[in-house]
This record gives sequence, structure tokens and C-alpha cells, in this order.
Amino acid sequence: YTTCRSYLPSKSRCMFPHMCKLEFDDSPVKRSDEDQENLVPALSDLKSKVRELCGLLNSAVDSEDDSLILKLLAGDTKGDSVTGLWIRKVHLLLMAQTSMKLNFVWEVVRQFSLPAETSLSLSQEFEEFKVQFEDILEQLKLDTQRKDKRELTAQTSYQSFLKHYKNLQTQNEPPKFIKLKNRIDALGRTPYTEAIEKLQGPKSVLSVPPVPSEPLSSAIVHSDYQQEDLLIEEFSSESEEENIEPLIKGMPVMHLLCMDCERIKVECSHFGELIIDDNSVYFCSKGELKPGTEEYIGSALPYTGEVKEYKLIFYKDQIKEVFARKFMQQHTALEIFLNKGKSVLLNVFKKHLRDQVLSRMKDWGAFSVVTDLSYKSIRKFTKKWKEGKMSNFEYLMILNKYSSRSFNDITQYPIFPWVISDYQSETLNLKDPSTFRNLVYPIGAQTLEACRECDQKFQMWKEEELEAFHHGSHYSSTGIVSHYLVRLPPFTGQAIALQGGRFDVADRLFLSFKSSWESCVSPSGDVKEMIPEMFYLPEALMNKNHEDLGITQTGKTVNDVELPPWASSSYDFVRKHRQALECNFVSENLSHWIDLVFGYKQRGPLAEKFYNVFYSITYEESVQSILANSSKKDTKAFFEQIAHYGQTPVRLFNSPHPKKAPKKEIEDFFSKIEDPNYEIDSRSLKEFRVKHTNIHCVFATDQTLVAVSSTHKLQIYVWKWKYIDKQVQPHLYDLKVYDLAETVNLNTENWCESQQWKYLSSEPLSRVLEKGPYSYCLFKNKFLVSGLHPDNSCKIHKLDGTLHKSIYHHAGLVICVACTKDLVFTGSLDTSIAAWNLDQTHKGILQPYSTFLGHSAPVKQVSVSHSYQLLASLSNSGSILLHDIRTTECFRKLSSGNILPDQVAFSEFGIVIADKVGVIEVFSVNGDLIRQEKRFSGFEMTCMHFDKSQEKLVIGGDRGFVCTKIFQEEEPFYLETGVTVKDIVASPNEEFLVAPVDSQKVLLIEFLSRAQKETI
Repeated sequence: YTTCRSYLPSKSRCMFPHMCKLEFDDSPVKRSDEDQENLVPALSDLKSKVRELCGLLNSAVDSEDDSLILKLLAGDTKGDSVTGLWIRKVHLLLMAQTSMKLNFVWEVVRQFSLPAETSLSLSQEFEEFKVQFEDILEQLKLDTQRKDKRELTAQTSYQSFLKHYKNLQTQNEPPKFIKLKNRIDALGRTPYTEAIEKLQGPKSVLSVPPVPSEPLSSAIVHSDYQQEDLLIEEFSSESEEENIEPLIKGMPVMHLLCMDCERIKVECSHFGELIIDDNSVYFCSKGELKPGTEEYIGSALPYTGEVKEYKLIFYKDQIKEVFARKFMQQHTALEIFLNKGKSVLLNVFKKHLRDQVLSRMKDWGAFSVVTDLSYKSIRKFTKKWKEGKMSNFEYLMILNKYSSRSFNDITQYPIFPWVISDYQSETLNLKDPSTFRNLVYPIGAQTLEACRECDQKFQMWKEEELEAFHHGSHYSSTGIVSHYLVRLPPFTGQAIALQGGRFDVADRLFLSFKSSWESCVSPSGDVKEMIPEMFYLPEALMNKNHEDLGITQTGKTVNDVELPPWASSSYDFVRKHRQALECNFVSENLSHWIDLVFGYKQRGPLAEKFYNVFYSITYEESVQSILANSSKKDTKAFFEQIAHYGQTPVRLFNSPHPKKAPKKEIEDFFSKIEDPNYEIDSRSLKEFRVKHTNIHCVFATDQTLVAVSSTHKLQIYVWKWKYIDKQVQPHLYDLKVYDLAETVNLNTENWCESQQWKYLSSEPLSRVLEKGPYSYCLFKNKFLVSGLHPDNSCKIHKLDGTLHKSIYHHAGLVICVACTKDLVFTGSLDTSIAAWNLDQTHKGILQPYSTFLGHSAPVKQVSVSHSYQLLASLSNSGSILLHDIRTTECFRKLSSGNILPDQVAFSEFGIVIADKVGVIEVFSVNGDLIRQEKRFSGFEMTCMHFDKSQEKLVIGGDRGFVCTKIFQEEEPFYLETGVTVKDIVASPNEEFLVAPVDSQKVLLIEFLSRAQKETI
């Protein structure tokens, strides 16, 4: 029917001869040029004919007379004129519904003639259609010819490449060689065309790989768990053959390394070829299974092999770092980490080949190549963690990374500890030591009963003169990872594969934290530790894909993970679980657990003393010894055990791990809110007047307070501040006022493009152009970045008012700006967002980084998460989009329900959006609505900022400000100021808040005790 509508102007007619005539003569619906309603009955009529034809077939099949179906399919036109057309009608109807075989359809249309009684207008329309369709076919023909020519040119170029490539093995002098040259197309993409570079000076060839069996000519799209699709630049052949010129003799050739390789992924492995040249890494999956020969024993197990043909290429400027890896207890793999946050794990089967690859990459000098997996490589991270400058989560991730654990290898997945032992209480008390597990001992030795069981096992094996161990299973393995992440693809498929094609018995699945904890601390032999996802990914605890996980023996259907009473939701559990990991008790004792898993208590007498000895094949040293004395047949079975049993991480520390310095309990502004000894009143507010101007925004650094205002031109106010002896409030002094060079105060009168742009906005242009805290940001505490300049630029000023740089990129005004540690973001009236980074090689000048094009309305605010590498942006129409900063991909739009978003703020625990009248909604980074808060209704918000903990939100409004724990149901703290708060920020250590207000004043707000008030 779709084909009929597309290619024949008669809206209810089929284009095939018999069906056209049948419908034209017999259809009760007569065509009307004006009446579009005819489409519905025409489609109904067509459906009834299909139903009739199917009924004929059913009748023939159900009949006891076998000759009926033979007559039906053969077309017995003599016996029955209706069934005589059956096979032809069915064929034509299927053709019409699937839009197949365009040429065949056109031949039918060309031969079809309308009946004599057809109206003149319809006949003319039909003839015009034929002419148009001829033009379409001619254009298709030309396109096909162009494509064939490009393919012929590419094939010719490739044959020339192969000819020179083969000469490498036979010629003594350097031959002609074709090199791939980078270029940028009109859309800013980076394809590769075959071209010639005339280079001087011969070089020798280090190694020559086999001639490739096929051209490198296809673009690759590949997807990974926790890693969005990898779009790798393609090798195209758009250049014409005449552009290829002869090379001068004596040019150098590429130094190539070529070897068999397999890519390791969570769900499968791909066998192929790895080629390293002078500036890139190329992996080609051949689309075939790995041979079962002896040289591949000890690699990925055969059942993981997947037949898939694709190619990946990484240029050295795309690579961030490369790590040596062990795979199956052998040092034969490497992992490539890309600038865009993705990683690829490759196994090359032999240690000496792996070392050659790493050596070649190290010679490039373009990125870090880590081959030393020891304490020397991580000393700087240990020092930062010890001094409290790095979180426990970050440090554990680094230890896993340097101990050869990888998110791409399910047999060596990153390991995290159980930290909480209380899964029964209604509230989680992080100041009570009994809330936590004993980090001095492994998870399988948490009780006296479990310790006695470990001793008995160890002595039993020792008496039998066998290699003794405390635990018959390991704390990290394929089964354990699949157990925790059974609800999350691709681990769902792994869990099914491990159980022979179906889920495990429901009672053995990950049902609840309480049951899992009890299983781990009982003498059952279940000694699994945790994985990182339990501390940051609430979706891992939810059955979002509605998998049928079975029913327990008690008759309970398995769905989401059952949470402890102190967690109201999966999001609340992950947030509190992360808090527990970072609390003082865990920080002070985490070094003991590190000694067990990554340190000197892995092996030897201390491992025996602390019940930390596992089965021998989990240790690299034991595996190497066993392999040296095993037959080929035994070796194959042995590696299957390694893959499923678990592997102990690479030892990083040979001495006790240093302890983390205890975190000082600092009484900041937010902690004082909950302390009854502190209160706030008029004496807690300190005013600083700014004459003849209003402050738009304010920034607080360690030594200065920076404010931005505007009269006829933009100005910057810089105070110094400090606490003076015997004073309980900060003292502001040494005020300096600077005019921002080369700026004017924008308004609709001096902006010549105001009429051009005002129709793009859903609200008055004056509202869009209103100056506020989101039009400015402080970059690296040294530069003021500002928007809203009539020349559509983003200007960067030093704090003395001198202009450092004007950036011209957008077609419209820059409305909003934001920054992270190394990037500046600009949102524009032209609907685009641009990112800029500070290029150290160009004397601190901002260089283009990327552009984000998801919005179709002016962008009014951007908010950035450095840890997630995500950008949340709010448009004038109320759309909130999430972009990946590294890939520029717009991957999610937040649905804000019934409110029209007016502001957005990004926290590590969620994204907060608010409307103009104080209704707040909280979303996860994956777009799920966590909660809605309506207690601020009627409070017109002007700004929102999170505190350091990312849990408390400070909101400025028309009557004062509010401080609330946005992720918890608690009563917020209100402070009335009587005037509108335009911006509000906390000092670096959060001792006080700073707020510019409408009455040409800046307020310093601080909680004071009664004793402190008496000194004022």
C-alpha cells in the first residue's frame, strides 16, 4: 500500500495490472482529488482482499482434498477464475507492501493503461507522474554510475597500493609508496583519502606484515558496555585517480608491526590482526573464529568467540594512555585508553610481541605507556590519597587500574570492598563502628566461626601435604560479576551462558544485600567482594529490562534487588553507600583491606595469619609453575579453570600501605544549620554597599571576592578577605574597581540584531538578555569569562580588567557560560554550545574543543559535571539535553513533566531542575525522575548552587535564600532578606555565604554561636 501511495497518484489504486483493474472497476471508493478521507476506506478495501486471499489458502490447507491446495498454487484458471489469480495476487500484494523491486514495479506502471472512461484530469496527472518517475530513475542511474566510478577508482588505487606493498619484500631500494593523508571535509569530519606525500630520505623497514587480504575501506561502528558507540574514522576513496602522482625515489616507508590479535570484551572476543605503523594502531577483526592450534592456548576461551567483521583505527593523538595487562595469568595483553573515555583490551598471545607493541608506542612519545605495574607507578596517587586530596573511590579505581583489572575483562573485573555490615537498621549511623565490616580480615573471615572453619581447611590440606588454602573460592570471578550485574546487559547474557542457557535458580540470584552479606560472612565458602557499580550505578539494582528471573522457594517473584530499611530507593542506597565508603572509619581502615588484596598480605606467612590464602591457580606464580610441568591437554583444561575460578590482582605493595590522615571535622556553614548551638540573625549578616550599581554575580576564591556589575560598561569589583584575630566574621578590605576593557552594557537599543533574533524566543527578548550568574564564570580563578556582548563574542578578562582574549564563534549572542578545570563552555542564541580548552602550547590561549548541536532554541544555561564528563543544557523552550563532553553526542532529553524548567544544576548524585515558581524535580543522569519537591512553591528562584558534598542545594530567590538537602525529605532552612538575592556562593571552605542583593549591597552570611555574637 505504501508503494501504491508513493508511485501512483490514484490514491486508492494499486499499480499492478490485475490489482489496478480489479480495484478500479470494483472498488466502491471513487477517487476524489480533494477528499483525503478516501485513503482510509481504500486501505480497508485492500486489507479485505488480503484477508480473502488468506482465507482461500486456509480453506485449502484444512480440506481433506489435497488437490485443492495444488490447484490453488498452480493457478487452475479453467476450474475457478478467482483462485486462478491467487498466486499472482499474493505475489503482487507482498511486493506492494514491502516496496521491493523498483524496476519491476515501473515496468508494470509503464505498461498499465487507464480505462477509457477515466477523467481527463486523472489521465494528465498519471502521465505527469510517469515523466517524473522517469527523471527519478535517471537520477538513480547517474548516482549508481558515480558510485561505481568511485569504487573503481578506489580499487585501482588499492591495487597500486598492494603492488608497492609486495615490492617491500623483493626490492632493496625504497619503493614508491602511497600514504594516507588527513583532510577535513565541508562538515568538519575527518575522512581519509588516498594521496601522495613527497618525502626525502630512505629508511629501512623494520618488519613487513603479510599483504592484507582486502582494502581498508569501511567505516566501523562498535558498541561496548559502559562505553557508547565507537565511531572510528573511515578510509574512503573520494579522490579521483588523476590526483595520484608518481613519487620521487628515496622516500621513507612506514615501520610496520603486524601480528595476530584478539579483542577482549565482557560478552565476547573477536579474533583478527593488529598492525602498528609510525602513528596509528589498526585492528582488523577478520570475521572468523580463532584457530584451535597450540599457539592460541591460554587465550580467550573458544565459547567466547564471535564472528564479526570490522576494523578499528586509533591515531596517536586520540590515545590518552596505554597499560600493560595480563590475561589468563600471562603477560600478553595491553589496554588502550582513548581521550574520549573509551578503552580497548587487546591480547597478542605472546609476551615478546606485547613488549614490541608497547615499545613502539613508547617511542612515539605522544602519551603515557605504563609497563611497570608496581608501587613506583602509583606513589604520587598514594601520596594524594594519604593527604586527603583524593577520595577513597578514586583511589580504589586507580589501584584496580594499575593491578591489571579491567572493565573489558570479566575474568579480571575491578574489585571493591564490602564496607557496611548493618543491613537491618532503619537508619544508617556512619559514626558507629559496628555499622562497618572488619577491613583487617577478608570477607570470608569476618566471624569467629568463619575463622575456625578457615583454620580447619588449611590444616587439613597441609596434613595431606598439598598446597593449603583457607578459601575454596575467590573474591572476584566471572560468576561473581555476573551475579551482581545480572539485571544489566551484557552481563545478563553472561549469567545465562554460565548456566547453560537460562538464569540460575532464583534463590541463588542477587536477591538482597542482607542475604548476600549473610552468605559472605557465614562459613559457606561464599567470599565474594563487591564491584564498583554498587557505589555509583543504581540501575544495576533495578530490573529495568523486565527480565524473568524466576520465583523463589517462598513464592516471591524476583525483580529489583531488595534494599536495606535505611535506603528508600536504589538511588538513595547508592548515595549512602558512597558516603559510607568515604566516611572516617573506612578511610582510617581501608589500608588494611588494600594490604590483603593489592599488597604484602597477598602471599606468605602474613596471608596465612590473616586467613587470606586462596586456591593456588588464582595466583600468577603458581600458574607459571604448573604450566611448566603440564601436558598440552592438561594446559587447555587448566586455562578453563583460570577463566572461571578467579585471579588475584597484581601485587602493588611489598610493605604495609600507609594510612589515610583522619579527616578533620570542619564546622562549615551547612553543618552549623543542624547544630542547635548556632543560629543566624541580623548580627550574622554583614553588609557591603556598592554605590550606583547592581551586582549580577559573585565569585569567592581563597583570598579574593570577585563581583561583576554593569552601568554603562561592565565593571569588576575585587575585594581581599581574611579572618583577623579576635574577629568572628571575615573582613573585606582593599577594594579595587576595574572597567572591563572593550565592553559595553548590552541592551536591546544598542544591539543591532535584536529585531532579527526576537522571533526565535518564546519569551520577551529582554528576559533572554537579562544579566545573571549564568552569564559569567571564573576560569582557573584567574580569568573572568563573560557573554552578552553585542559583537557575539565571548570575552575573557584578567582580574585587573584587561582583555585577555575575545572568542568569535557563534552566529548569535553568547547568553551563558560555564567552566570546569580545563574547559570553557559557551551557549548561544544561535542554539549551539561550544567548548574551548586551554592549550598550553599556545601560551594559555583557548583553543576550539568541540561543538554541541542538540538544541533547536536559544540556550539559556549550561551546567557541567567533570566527574561524569556530561553537559546539561537548558534552552529557552524548556528543553534540557544531556551531551557527552568527550564525544559531543546528545544522548538524552530530560522529560520535566508538567513544569517549565527555568534553571538547572548538576550534582554527582543527580540533576536538579526548577521552574519559575519554586517547584523542583530531581533526575538521575540516566533520565529517571528521582523525586519532586513542591515545598518551595511561590518562592521565585533566581539561582541554584550545590555545596562541596554535592548533596546540599542553596537556592536564591525573590525574598531571600533556602538551604536544603535536596535528595532527602527534610525541612529546609529559610533566611529572609527582604530583597531579591541575585546570586549566592560559598567561600572555598564554606565558612560563610556571599550574596549580592537588589539594594546595591553584598551580604556575607555566617552562622554564629551565642558566645561569638557577644563579641560583635
